[in-house]
Order: sequence, then C-alpha cells, then structure tokens
Amino acid sequence: MLDHLLFLPGILALALAASACGCAGKPPAPPELSGATSEQPFTVAVPGCPFKITTPVLTTTPVADDDRAPLGTPRAVHLSWTGDPATSISLLWESEFRTPGTRIEWGSGDFAQRAAGFSYAYATDLSGTDSPSVRIHEIHLCGLTPGTAYQYRIPGTAVLGRFATAPSPAAAGKPFKFAIAGDSRNDPGQWGEVLTSLAASAPDFLLYTGDAVGFGGFQDEWDAWFDVGKAVLPSLPTQFAMGNHEANARLYFAQFALPGNEQFYAFDYGDAHFVVLNDSPLSDESIAGEQAAFLAQELAGTSRKWKVVMHHRAIYSSATHGSQQDLQAAWRPIYDQHGVDLVFNGHDHDYERSKPMKGGLAVAEGKGTVYVVNGGGGAPLYNVASAGFTAFAKKTYGYSIVDVTPAALTLRAFAVAAGSSTQIDTLTLKK
Repeated sequence: MLDHLLFLPGILALALAASACGCAGKPPAPPELSGATSEQPFTVAVPGCPFKITTPVLTTTPVADDDRAPLGTPRAVHLSWTGDPATSISLLWESEFRTPGTRIEWGSGDFAQRAAGFSYAYATDLSGTDSPSVRIHEIHLCGLTPGTAYQYRIPGTAVLGRFATAPSPAAAGKPFKFAIAGDSRNDPGQWGEVLTSLAASAPDFLLYTGDAVGFGGFQDEWDAWFDVGKAVLPSLPTQFAMGNHEANARLYFAQFALPGNEQFYAFDYGDAHFVVLNDSPLSDESIAGEQAAFLAQELAGTSRKWKVVMHHRAIYSSATHGSQQDLQAAWRPIYDQHGVDLVFNGHDHDYERSKPMKGGLAVAEGKGTVYVVNGGGGAPLYNVASAGFTAFAKKTYGYSIVDVTPAALTLRAFAVAAGSSTQIDTLTLKK
C-alpha cells in the first residue's frame, strides 16, 4: 500500500512549500476541489522537516492552504510524532470535503505564530469508489525547542490544544511519564472512561496497543473513537501500533501520521528508546523478515538507558488468545539479546504482567524482559488464568502509567470501573 510513491506536480509542491513555511506573499490558489482519487499514493515534502508525508491510495490530490480557503468545523483533532519528539509535532484533524483550509495559530505562551499545512480527502466506502466525503488536514511543526511547552488554536473555532516537546538528548535524564492503553473496540463509552482516567495522571504521551475499532475500514467507528476523546486527544500525543482489527486499512493510514512507513517505526523520548511493530502485516513474512531486521538494528543502535517495545499481539498471555508462538519465535530472541526492558501488547482484553523472562523461562529481576498486556480499553473482557510466566493478571478495563526517572522506571496499572480508577499493580525497574 505504501511502497510506490508518486511525487506531487511542481506547482502544487511549491504551493505547499510557500504555505507551510509562512513565506511572504500569497501562494498560488489551490486547484478546484476534485473528487477524483488516485490509485497511487502522493508524497508531500514538508518544508523545514526532515521527513515526507505519504498519503494512502484512493485519496484526492493534496491541497495546500492558501490562507483564504474555508476552515470548516474541525473534528477528530489529535497529535502524534512523525519526526523527533524533541523538536517536532504533527497535528491532524478532519472536516467535510469542501473545507480545505488548514492553518493554526501557535506559540510558547502565546499564539503569535502562524502555520499552514495541506489536506486531502477520501471516500468512506470499502471500495473507495464513492465521492470523497472526509477531508484530512495535516500540519507538521519542526525546529521546535526541546523541553518546551506550546499551545495552538484553529482560528475561528473552539479548538485549543497544548503539547510539550521531549527533553533534548543532553537532558535525557529528565523525568517523564507515558500512558499505555488499547483494545477499545465495540465500546467507545468505556474507552472514554479509560481515556479520561489516564489523562488525569497528565502523561506526556500515550502508547496505544491497537484495535481502536472493530474494523479499520468503517469510518463511523473511527468517528466514535475520536469523538469520546475530543477533550483529551488534542493535547495528548498518541503513538499507535497496528492491531488486527485495524486490518491495514487505508482509513487507518489516512487518519494518523506516524514515523517511517507508519507500520513499524522507532523514536526516542528522554532516556528511553521506543520501537513499535506491526504484528498483523499484509504479509506474514514481514514479521521474521524486514521487521525482525529493523528491530535488531534499532535495539543495537540505541544508547538510551531504557528499551521499550510495543506491538498488538501478546508474546505472553494467559487469556483467550494466549501467547503468540510466531512472535515468540521471531522477536523474543531479539528482545533477549538486546536486553529489552518492557514489551507492551494488547489483543487479549485484560491486564497482565509477566515475570522477567529470558529464553522462555522466568529469571531474576533485572535479568529478563517484562511483558505487559494492556487490552482493557473497552472491548469485551476475557477471563484470565495463571501460568508459569504470570506475575499478575486481572480481568478488568484499565490502563497503565509509566514514570521514568534517572534512577528507575516505575509501572503502575489501574483498573477502571464506574468512572473511577484504582491501582492494581506496580513494578519498579532500576539500572
């Protein structure tokens, strides 16, 4: 889906460049909005950023903001990182097809700066042959100051959000915290309770373990997922792992901006290196092939103190789906070899934490990898059992919070019921 790139025509690329950098003068007016979609992706260069954005197939030609186009009513506003979390942020939202305006006012302590981006649209039917009805807007800010709080607003709307950049590499020992949740499909109301509860801990970002929706090709399910998060997601950068229910759908790739090929990627935050994998790829050969090679390269190449991995299907689980043998064969030896500290999964709808594991056996604390299942975001809960690898397991909705300090990494797991949360498990790792 993402392998073949079609570069934008020169005039459109210039329009995007002028719009995004805030250059003097008006960029060319955007072309007449067309409902025609392309069988090939488009690639958009983002001025000032060291990455390009690739649209999925069956989307319309990207349109640069010209500072005059209507903004429409933003929905599904959310943040992620496509580039370095210390110096960049990616902001996305949706609107209806005929409102291509894509601009914000932003700053650190004020709204003195302006930025513009681009948009594209797609049809929501499974074949992608209907008229486009959903427009995706993307703005990418790069060259930001590490360790700095920022705010933004979409002019003429009620949208107001905040975010903070990660500390610089020189200040990598600065404390930070992140949240983990996943598997909210089938119950957006329960997902709203989980998200509201975890947001109260003020995490710097959220790792989502996949299966946000029942099927990634249904726009109404995505709309419901974003709608219950509208008070939280505009100020909480969220990094996704592909779940089997996302099904590598074009709507998933259209609505999120993630690093690299967006299927498997890595990023640094503070003194931790994060690797995110896709364990439900279009080709199963990717798991033991290109992804295993990518994983080994990333883990071998980092100098950060903590190594954290996230993917959807669980390496160790006592619930319905159980421990995934193909992933144990392909990735567990790499985790063992490179001393991965934590692996976060979903897929089973519960909370579980393994004992430290190495070579398929429980080992002493600090001598192996701890595997954590966070699949209690709203999907129907599964029964749990106790196995030789089990340190803790509970059938519950919930989430986890991880605090990272120069001395330790502390995980706290919370159960969510009737709108309140209760701590049920904790683990501290020291190095």
